[in-house]
Amino acid sequence: MDHGDELEGGYRDFSREDSESPIKDESLVRDGGGYYGSSGNREFELSEPSNMEGIGGGGREGVKIWLQELGLGRYWPMFEIHEVDEEVLPLLTLEDLKDMGINAVGSRRKMFCAIQKLGREFS
Repeated sequence: MDHGDELEGGYRDFSREDSESPIKDESLVRDGGGYYGSSGNREFELSEPSNMEGIGGGGREGVKIWLQELGLGRYWPMFEIHEVDEEVLPLLTLEDLKDMGINAVGSRRKMFCAIQKLGREFS
């Protein structure tokens, strides 16, 4: 250890500029038409479906994005465990959501209303 970096208590002073954190330059922002992320100097765009047509081919990842759009991304692990993909999602009922462990009535109703809208868009 370089003793020049030590303070009185024997600990090194770490400032934010000296941080070697791999995530300090990474960000994900939502800007109207989609999600934009950056890592260092690289920028990339993540698709943002506004309905199930936009999810096409997204499988489970599309369901994850859909939940995030609803502000319910915290429930993604339950959808993943129960293998809910874009094909199954429009078929879910209130009872299914309850069986999956979504116990908060408000969240369950919000999901179900959004699922019903998906069903109407396909018919």
